[in-house]
Amino acid sequence: MSSDKRFMTRGLGQVLFNYLPDATFDYDRGSCICKVAEVHIDTDIEEKIDKRRILEEIREYIRPWGEHSTLKIADTFNPKLFAFGTPQGVLFNVYPLTFECRKCRSAFSYPDPKQFLSKSGNRTCRFCGGRLIQIYHVLVHHCGNIKALWVPTCPNHGVSPSRVVLDFRESQTARDFRWVCKDCNTELRPINRTCEFCKQEPGAEEKGEEPASRRSTMMRAIPHRANAAYYSHHITKVNVGTEDVRSLLTHPDRARILVESYLRDSYTTSELLEGVDVGKDPQESMAQQVRQMASGLPDGPERKKLLDAAEAMERLAAGRKESPGDSTKYGLSDETFNELFEYVKLRGTRKFRGLDEVREEAERRRPGCGASFDYVSDLYRGAGIKEIRLIENFPILTAVFGYTRVSFEPESRMGDEVLKTRFNKFQALRGEKKSLNDKTPVFVRAAETEAIFLRIAPLRLLQWLESMFPGKVDPFPSTEQDARLWMLVNVGGVDRFVTREGMNETTKAVFGLIHTMSHMFIRTASSLAGIDRTGLAEYLFPRIGAAVIYNSNTMFNLGGLTTLYEEELLALIEKTKLDPFTRQCVYDPVCREQWNSSCHACMHLGEMACSYFNRGMSREYLFGPKGFWTP
Repeated sequence: MSSDKRFMTRGLGQVLFNYLPDATFDYDRGSCICKVAEVHIDTDIEEKIDKRRILEEIREYIRPWGEHSTLKIADTFNPKLFAFGTPQGVLFNVYPLTFECRKCRSAFSYPDPKQFLSKSGNRTCRFCGGRLIQIYHVLVHHCGNIKALWVPTCPNHGVSPSRVVLDFRESQTARDFRWVCKDCNTELRPINRTCEFCKQEPGAEEKGEEPASRRSTMMRAIPHRANAAYYSHHITKVNVGTEDVRSLLTHPDRARILVESYLRDSYTTSELLEGVDVGKDPQESMAQQVRQMASGLPDGPERKKLLDAAEAMERLAAGRKESPGDSTKYGLSDETFNELFEYVKLRGTRKFRGLDEVREEAERRRPGCGASFDYVSDLYRGAGIKEIRLIENFPILTAVFGYTRVSFEPESRMGDEVLKTRFNKFQALRGEKKSLNDKTPVFVRAAETEAIFLRIAPLRLLQWLESMFPGKVDPFPSTEQDARLWMLVNVGGVDRFVTREGMNETTKAVFGLIHTMSHMFIRTASSLAGIDRTGLAEYLFPRIGAAVIYNSNTMFNLGGLTTLYEEELLALIEKTKLDPFTRQCVYDPVCREQWNSSCHACMHLGEMACSYFNRGMSREYLFGPKGFWTP
């Protein structure tokens, strides 16, 4: 290990978001500022994750950047180019190497760590011997380049050194700062510099591009700890295995089999694979099997649910025969199939505890208290919630795969000019295991945590949608199974930035409702469970009409959501639906009229909690004149 770098260990959660390659951080409570050079990883996790599914999600994430990305879409089709691993340690340098004397404020800069460390005298002021501290401002550019401030020399003193200081000019804005020679009071220049990676091409002036290019190549001076200095990009996925259902995923009729399992609520692996057993006709509808199951049950809700599912399957199969096409798709997009697969696999492999089970446990502890659960159930049904369940081992995977500067979006604005940000993949690994050299790292955390699952009643959701857009749901489904099928077919995909390009009214409204409701429940749950709001996160299933609220602090899971589910469900729904401080915002009417009833005071969560950057939400979806919870 070279002498100009230091090694540090940090908690997994810290490294995953705060100590990534090329990011700056305050070391040891601010004793110095450093920049991450490398992150060592342990690749044992590769055996426990589906790398192709992760890369598929990353591919769709980076697509909006197009050519302005160092992570190429073509590369994401080849998992061998990447190293998926859990961060183990951080290698870093002292950065930036621009210092200021605490006594006389003289400034000094060094081109690299080796020159700075070459003489012990470089750590004190050459003019007064005072202690040097780092200037915490850096220069960043939307291409991803970062530079330290560089102290200029005063031309009035020739080769003789002079005391140059950074004059803040009584301003908090870095663009107003100037370098000034203290010996002759000469103002030297602003601290901004041109990005050497994005200099203007020859002949641009003749093309009339000079003014815009000058702005677009200028680096921006900001504190190193500002958000714009480094935006890490990540995805979250439900970490469900695929090996046990590989025969389903490669089956020519996989979409039909998956949809029919979903409609009849058959989620176990054995039930899911019934339609792909060797010797079975893949075209055979499973409706008959469902009808046989229903025939053995007495009249009641369960028997009716199975019969409704069988009827929906028969209509689905009939429509397929009338409109033959690609049986692999079966009317579902790839995004829809993937979302449905995640949901079905989650339901089949994880324990979902319901109110009935909690009631039984409560009755054993305190006989007679179970009646209160009937009231709780009625409240949730009245709120249009079909299911609210506890997941004790929700499997969530987080993958961090690159960064941007200045903006987290593909485009940013500078005045009236639109600038393209560049998405930067992490530098290829070097110096660790030879098998990992030249591979692009993807930092992964896979964990199981407690979560609360919410699913909106499908018919109630479509009734609300019809009230918003009359004639949109035509013909209106007569059963819950038909409503669930309608949502699979008609709710489209939503990109991570919720740009709304290509989104129809149905998708906007359904996604907006689920996203809004999820945030509202998270804000309430954090206060009731004693969990910081940044410690909870969401995972949405828009086409299912469902959301999962989970504890993102996977290292220290103290059971806050479990206790909330067992003891505070009544308070959770009452506070979320009825509390005036939930229905209104302290910034109303400004929030309602100018920010679409969604701001940091009423709706927004931290960047790590919301995968959609707090977009596509509005309190109007719940509490507006046609809101889902409006009487």
